[in-house]
Amino acid sequence: MNKKLISSVLIIALLNLIGCYSLQSVTVSEYKQIEKNEGKPDEIFVNTIYGQEYYFTDSNFYIENDSLFGKGILFTSEEDLPFEGKIALKRIDSFKMELYDESKTTWIIIGGVAYLLLGILIIAGINSLGKVK
Repeated sequence: MNKKLISSVLIIALLNLIGCYSLQSVTVSEYKQIEKNEGKPDEIFVNTIYGQEYYFTDSNFYIENDSLFGKGILFTSEEDLPFEGKIALKRIDSFKMELYDESKTTWIIIGGVAYLLLGILIIAGINSLGKVK
């Protein structure tokens, strides 16, 4: 019985970890609004209009005037190259960053509670069958 309970709790914890945050693509104006309301994210991926992808983490990037300044990684088809410099905001197609996903989290919680209740009902049903003899 303890193994079933521990397994159930671990499954629910894993689903909660997966569900709360997801990597979402936002435009430059959406990013500015998120940064203004929620603060600067810990890490971002930047996609330019030229098809380049950059990765910045921690405090290694900031936006000033009309440019993104930072120290990060430029992904290329052959290798990942260190990058330090600036990117004009008008050349940025989108930002990808982890955002809190309310609907996914809500459904994960509802599903987790339903899974837990179903497990309790099954265990209670099996225990009551053993006592009927």
